[in-house]
Amino acid sequence: MWKTMIILLTVLLVFTLGRADLNVSGGGYPQTATVSSIAAGLSSTQLLAANSQRRQAIIYNAAGANLYICFCTTADTAVNFTVIVPVGGFFEFPQPAYGGVVAGVWSALGGSGQVTEITP
Repeated sequence: MWKTMIILLTVLLVFTLGRADLNVSGGGYPQTATVSSIAAGLSSTQLLAANSQRRQAIIYNAAGANLYICFCTTADTAVNFTVIVPVGGFFEFPQPAYGGVVAGVWSALGGSGQVTEITP
């Protein structure tokens, strides 16, 4: 429950700060959350670089169109996607967190995606 609360607070900070590097102290929990904003685009863009230290990631779709996320280097809206995140929705990585490249593409322009990556 605390882990979920920390993640939700991190997502809320995205709207306040736009980008933040946070240190979350405590027990055996990950210590750093890096938050970034990525402009919505019609071409595939890298949302997260490969990172073997990734413990969790959350992607919030603050754009006015669906976001197609792919656990790959190039996403598209037809067949090459892992999950579709609707407007105002978010995707939390399943555990254990995928550590490879994550790409995304929107179905229309306007807005952005807020990406939070949590590492030790």
